[in-house]
Amino acid sequence: MLVVLGSLSLLALIISILGKAFTNAPTPQPKSQKSAPPPNNSPPNTATSPAPIPQEIQAVIVAAVYSTLQQPVQILSVQAAPPPQLAAWSMEGRRQIFLSHKIR
Repeated sequence: MLVVLGSLSLLALIISILGKAFTNAPTPQPKSQKSAPPPNNSPPNTATSPAPIPQEIQAVIVAAVYSTLQQPVQILSVQAAPPPQLAAWSMEGRRQIFLSHKIR
């Protein structure tokens, strides 16, 4: 039991040292990129469409896509997911398909 506790303590110490080393490491600066056009904030065209997404959230989405792909991107539109009431028919269809499959 003493060996296990000692090993776990050593691992916790190593992980905390590595965590401090990586938090103090300088973050790489992104390459110069073309600025993306302002997001499309057109008004909703139906009464059931969700509210427009705030510009701060759109900026976070653009930054996440850029950091993932590591190349300039142009996002044309961002839309919120429809409310669950609009997806009821598709959810029911999926449920029926899953129920029709027999487990062997």
